[in-house]
Amino acid sequence: MSVGECISARKPCPLDDTQLPKLCDISGPARCIAPLVKQNSITRVVAHQSPLDDPLIMTALVQSLSLSTVNHTVLELDVDASDYGILQRIGEAAPALTSLKLLEVQPSDTVIRAFVCTLLFSDECQQNRRAWKDGITWGRALCNLSQLVHFALRTSLCVALYEALLVQQWGGGKGTPHPALWCILLWHSFGNRSSCISIWESSHATWVKNNSFANPDQSLFNLM
Repeated sequence: MSVGECISARKPCPLDDTQLPKLCDISGPARCIAPLVKQNSITRVVAHQSPLDDPLIMTALVQSLSLSTVNHTVLELDVDASDYGILQRIGEAAPALTSLKLLEVQPSDTVIRAFVCTLLFSDECQQNRRAWKDGITWGRALCNLSQLVHFALRTSLCVALYEALLVQQWGGGKGTPHPALWCILLWHSFGNRSSCISIWESSHATWVKNNSFANPDQSLFNLM
């Protein structure tokens, strides 16, 4: 089921406490679908947020995942690019995931900070900091999702110079490879002319780039 943006001023939301026994797939704004995730046996969740939404909306949604009695297997989330704890919280709330897709967004307060940083020409600005840049720590967090087979990330940053190293670290490396992760799809430089999607696959604990697409269409990313 797909839920669109709500323009109603009614409170509480009509979807609150709604029981839909046969519902297993939900997509829509995080603030709207969180009650449905909490109250129903949903295994596939696709949640997005507006740049003006309260960043705590996604936190509330992840909490809804943890309160659900069903094992969530597919999850797609818009995430704050500066949120260093998101992967750990997802692992705690939905440990049975087989597919995870994270799409970085810039909340309004982050956009303002990014503009100020640009004026100051600082390389240590908030908009360039990412939790996944610490590939080893990120890889450990991914390993906590022991059934994860597919992982996808969309980011505005360019990682062309260190992409191979990042993917290898995310996959756990040759020392402690991820127990199930087989495919990593990385869309970097999103929103820029150098935008590129790379598809990496694991072969005997070594990650190999099988394909790449310059200036891709969103539909390609949606295939995963």
